Amino acid sequence: MNILKDYGYASRPYIPVINQIDTLTTSKSFQYVIYIRGFCLLLATYSMPSMVIERVFATILLKDYEYTSRPYIPVIIATMELSLSTFSMYLYYQGNL
Repeated sequence: MNILKDYGYASRPYIPVINQIDTLTTSKSFQYVIYIRGFCLLLATYSMPSMVIERVFATILLKDYEYTSRPYIPVIIATMELSLSTFSMYLYYQGNL
């Protein structure tokens, strides 16, 4: 019984902090930070498949890939990666943006 009593006294200073956490998680600015964090994590997740796709383009265009400039390839890959990240973030948060 003394352990519970000691725990009650020891945890009492943290009660205002716990109450502030509830108000923090419901604030709009905190939610936007969470959405940006999720978007960046998903962007990092899709970066490896993007590198693989770039190497596929290099394999298909083997003869002149290093010598001929094709600016549409990185645009296609970046657009695809950003679109997938945005769509995945939307699905993850179930449209609560």
